[in-house]
Amino acid sequence: MSSRFLAAALLASSAAMAQAPAEGPRMVIVQPGYPGSTKDAEGFLRRLSGYVEEKAGLRGLSGEYHNEEEPALKAVKGEGPGAAGRRPLFGVVSLGFYLKHRAALGLRPLLEAKPKDSFVLVTRAGDVKDLEGLKGQPVAGGPLHERDFLERIALRGKADPSSWDLKPTLRTSRTLRDLADRKKHRAVVLTGRDYRAFGELYRTKNLEKIWESEYYPPALLVAFGAGPEAAGPTAGGEEALERVKRAFSGLPRDPRGKEILETMAAEGFDEVPKVWLKEVEGRYDEPKDRSVRRAGDSEGDGRPRAEGK
Repeated sequence: MSSRFLAAALLASSAAMAQAPAEGPRMVIVQPGYPGSTKDAEGFLRRLSGYVEEKAGLRGLSGEYHNEEEPALKAVKGEGPGAAGRRPLFGVVSLGFYLKHRAALGLRPLLEAKPKDSFVLVTRAGDVKDLEGLKGQPVAGGPLHERDFLERIALRGKADPSSWDLKPTLRTSRTLRDLADRKKHRAVVLTGRDYRAFGELYRTKNLEKIWESEYYPPALLVAFGAGPEAAGPTAGGEEALERVKRAFSGLPRDPRGKEILETMAAEGFDEVPKVWLKEVEGRYDEPKDRSVRRAGDSEGDGRPRAEGK
């Protein structure tokens, strides 16, 4: 994650290392729309797995990364390559993935990643006045892999992404150049981190921001399944999850942990505010027509908007 959560990690170490024992516990990282691939992330996942294995006492811990929903769901259900039918004990997933699948997968939030981040919509300067001008137009971007989250939480009824000609992508820089040079798209949706990382491109290509969302945690540390039975006999159930939680909380206080966080472009993991989470879950689940009516409500979502905090 040079400019976004885990991005640099996906291009990190590719050195060959021994695989963890097939019977060991698993973790899965799910960030739909982020760059890279499962293979690209193997080196970083070995580093992170080794750290958590040591700190949480989880012998043979292995991990994998997914940036597309379908293979991520297979991995969570123990159906992916090397899973051997074993569901993961825990994982780090996007807020959108958590909200969409929390009931079906029995997801339980343990911690949230910091700093928080926003979503930004960029167009060619002067080409689009506001979000209404995007109806029927081609709109690209990584965050479009989680359209429901954008519609129900980030946009909060201000626009309906289903009315756009959606072009989900995993290649942010190419997509921005397609917008500016080839006029292939009418707009591009970015994370706030990508918006800041590609600042020079905006200045030279005459692009402008027409909308920005509130700030949200880029990911949640979650437990998969509801309780020790779902965690599996080798994982140690709830006691193991508490050790995992302490391991992630302690990353900023450990030299190796700091290196891992630096690769992730993260500062650490904090407790999830329960009141805020309940409010966001309620907004995500409410009928679409009610969400649209709420669009005129206060811009705030119960959390400070200060950038990156």
